Amino acid sequence: GSATSQANLDEPVNENEPYTRERLAYQPQLVEEFEPTSGDPLNLAMMPRGVSFIVHIRPALLWSTDREYQELKASLTDDVTSWIAAKLKEVCRRDPEQIEEAYIGFILGAGGTEPEVCSVVRLKEPAKLTDLIDEFKGEYVYDITERPDLRLKRDEKYAYLIKDESTFAIAPRLYAYELEESQTQPFVMSDPMENLLRETDQEILLTVMGVARDMRTHYPKLMPEATHQTFERFLEWIGEDVEALSWSAHPVPYLHSQLDIHPTSASNPAALNERLQTQLKSLPENLWKNVCLRMSPRELRFRNFIGRLPAMLEAFRQATVSSNNANFVSMITVLPAKAAPNLALATLFTVNEAARTDFSVEVVAVNQGSKLPDTVKERLSIPVDSEFSRRPLEMALQYLAGEIEVNLFVDGDALKDAGYTKN
Repeated sequence: GSATSQANLDEPVNENEPYTRERLAYQPQLVEEFEPTSGDPLNLAMMPRGVSFIVHIRPALLWSTDREYQELKASLTDDVTSWIAAKLKEVCRRDPEQIEEAYIGFILGAGGTEPEVCSVVRLKEPAKLTDLIDEFKGEYVYDITERPDLRLKRDEKYAYLIKDESTFAIAPRLYAYELEESQTQPFVMSDPMENLLRETDQEILLTVMGVARDMRTHYPKLMPEATHQTFERFLEWIGEDVEALSWSAHPVPYLHSQLDIHPTSASNPAALNERLQTQLKSLPENLWKNVCLRMSPRELRFRNFIGRLPAMLEAFRQATVSSNNANFVSMITVLPAKAAPNLALATLFTVNEAARTDFSVEVVAVNQGSKLPDTVKERLSIPVDSEFSRRPLEMALQYLAGEIEVNLFVDGDALKDAGYTKN
């Protein structure tokens, strides 16, 4: 019974046995053993107050010559890495290889307005202070003879704070004085954001955090257009009872993903955890039926990766431990390092294909909720209502087989002999 299980969970950990998911969820401190880095939490010094969406990235790591990072970078495709490099150059004024770490903060106004972007950059190799002072043009905000410690400049558009040989901050001109203040006294955010900030780690490759309401309003301006549809679905999946969330990912020595989700005051972490776990359980099948099967990828490799994403997602789900404390829910996933490039490629292909798919075309089936016969022969005689238009034959058959819950293998060679291709 549950009392026995509870007693077992309270017993000391046996170091010679693998941890069960139940034990990891019951004792979240055990999950900490799998954390890939042990840096300090993100530090928002030199960020103007009002920032409500933050990206922290370590570009020189992703652009490094280490094999794992090269594989991950390759799996992100040239399109994505070129986009990241161009954005970093625009916002941080440096190429990715030169940036040890970058904080990019967004101040979000009314819906539909352009977000204001601020950045704090730490260089991989220190520059000469005189070179930085020459590079960031404009007038000193303070008389440099009176305040030699404060290298704060501004031009018509931007304010620049040169902290030292390796660190500088850039913000819209309006925030010049805030750059000075936030050096010594970083601004205080809302409780949910402060709670999540404490869980972050500066050494992790990528961290994204923000206020859910702002993300819902501003994602069209924050995200590339091809991702809008996917990001909208993600926000729907996360739900209306979420106040703020942060996600971090690190690929070495294994793939470590952590999603922390803070509920609104109208909800609570335990209820949110239960709902998200239920949703996560049905996500791979929903993705297969409602997304993958409605797509018609043009190339075989796209079809292969998109077709494998639901299975990858199921592996991800099985490697995820959900727990909650008094403030928020944590979903931590640990997978072998090789999962990172495969997941990245399958996700990118699916997101790109989603952007050009008409999801209003239903693939309908009527066999829902009824008990299936025991034998394959009887199941094959069940009528299944469906409509396929320009779908590969294999996908259509896989869908029909899924509805009557039988396994299907398409023998491509035999079909070829009969004059058909797999499509």
